[in-house]
Amino acid sequence: MELIPDEVKVQILSYLSLSDLCQVSLVSRFWNFLALDHSLWRYISIKRNTNDETLSRIIEKHPYITHFNFKYKNNDKVTEAGLSRVFVQCGPTLSHIFLDACDLVRFIFSSSSQSFLFIF
Repeated sequence: MELIPDEVKVQILSYLSLSDLCQVSLVSRFWNFLALDHSLWRYISIKRNTNDETLSRIIEKHPYITHFNFKYKNNDKVTEAGLSRVFVQCGPTLSHIFLDACDLVRFIFSSSSQSFLFIF
């Protein structure tokens, strides 16, 4: 594996799911470094149980998200404040937002460059 450039390894990792990337990051410090490359975390899709703390940890480590897909489940503990943090922190790079089955009634997001009103 040492003969393969790191850029190629990151490209190979781009075919893995986010949960698989998390598993790869546990192998060693080197694989952790590669698996946490920001280019691998631009497309975030959350479909399982989650909460505000989990969302916060994701955006702290990966603030350059361009696509955010959130499929809300009844057992998720995500609040308007949690979603707000995602939109404010990632606002400059965020270009696509998909919210599916979200029963939060209303959420307003404002950033310095744009303003959105989401009604669910």
